[in-house]
Amino acid sequence: MPLDIYNLNTNERIFVLNDDLYDLLFSAFEHHYQRTGLFIDQYGDLTMDISQQQELLDSVLHYLCPNNDKTKQQNLMEFLELLNNCIRNNIVIRFFGD
Repeated sequence: MPLDIYNLNTNERIFVLNDDLYDLLFSAFEHHYQRTGLFIDQYGDLTMDISQQQELLDSVLHYLCPNNDKTKQQNLMEFLELLNNCIRNNIVIRFFGD
């Protein structure tokens, strides 16, 4: 189940976290949950302010594992770029699960 990520400032979808990328990031999401109590799951919704996004980015960078699959690696880099952009521009995001 993909997760849609929305910019709450404009209410537009800015990213789709597909199943492969979710699986790749699952360890980072677990770590983030243990640190913050905020769990990103494929069926729920979650709003993240700037500080929470920074904590997520730190978790992802900590658990980042090399991947030889170029598509997964590109999706991962796009997700990291999205988080960095939202943090820099003070954009609150919301994950919408199915």
